[in-house]
Amino acid sequence: MFCFLHETAHLAALIAVGGKPECLNISFFGIALKYDSKLTIVKESLVISAGPLFNIILFLILNDNINLFLAVLNLLPVYPLDGGRLIKLLFGSAAKYISIIFLGIMLIFSLYLLICHSIFTLLLVCIYLIVFNMRSL
Repeated sequence: MFCFLHETAHLAALIAVGGKPECLNISFFGIALKYDSKLTIVKESLVISAGPLFNIILFLILNDNINLFLAVLNLLPVYPLDGGRLIKLLFGSAAKYISIIFLGIMLIFSLYLLICHSIFTLLLVCIYLIVFNMRSL
C-alpha cells in the first residue's frame, strides 16, 4: 500500500508540473510510473523527489518504520531508484560510476546482514539492482 502511495505522489507531482503519465508498471519488485514528458531539471527533480518526500511525511505522521525504509531505500544513489534518477539527472554519465560504487557498498552490507543476522531482504534488492544495472551498461 505504501509503495502505491509513493508512486501516487510521483504521479501527483508529474501532473502538477504539467507532465503526462504513460503507464504504471507493477512488478514483483514494486511499482514504477512511466512518463515521457520533456521537463526542466527543476520539474523533473520535483517529480522524482515527491515519492520519498511523501514516505518521509507518512513516517512522521504514522511513526512507522516501513515508510522510513522506503524513503531511505528510494533515495539511494542507484539507478532506477529515485536517488539514482536524481544523480543521473544532475551528473549525467557519472551516475553509472556512483551507482556501481554504492551497489558495491550495498552488496557488502547485505552480505553482512545475511551472514551475521540472517536478514536476506536487502540482498534480494541488491541483486535486482545489480541485474538491472548490468542490463543498462
